[in-house]
Amino acid sequence: MNTYSKTIALSLMLASAGLSYAADVKPVTIGIVVPLEHRAMREIVNGFKQQLAEKYHGKVNVIVKNAEHDPMLEKTIISQFKAQGVDIIEPIGTDAFEMTLSSVRNKPVIDIAAELTEHQRQQLKNPAVTDVIDETSAVKQLSFMVKAMPHLKKISLIHSADNKIFAE
Repeated sequence: MNTYSKTIALSLMLASAGLSYAADVKPVTIGIVVPLEHRAMREIVNGFKQQLAEKYHGKVNVIVKNAEHDPMLEKTIISQFKAQGVDIIEPIGTDAFEMTLSSVRNKPVIDIAAELTEHQRQQLKNPAVTDVIDETSAVKQLSFMVKAMPHLKKISLIHSADNKIFAE
């Protein structure tokens, strides 16, 4: 099962746990917080929607809001999702995830592309939180590099804690 399938299955499981199964089941509403406009963000959202349509045939309303790399707008979007009664909030990236955790205590939160350590998980005040990592682990990346380039002597890593993408 791929990452998006796992996300969808978990999202719907968490949301449906709080819903009744009457004939007129209200649609599950999923709010996705996109930190900034970027091709990778669109791919994440489109992949999620595609897998959702393939794997779940119930009523679902997906709301996608772009924070335009503005922390105040990101906070406003999260507050709007809470006020609108969104069933599941899915922030993309570490900053959006941490901001969501700081203000959402009683709704399922599924972070996408943000790392949540076991220690951090144990300290959460909201038990309905999980994460989906869509990246290859560092160990697997290094193993691949060694196999692909066995004579490699040096590796340079460039890291930024910022989600902002530069054109360079």
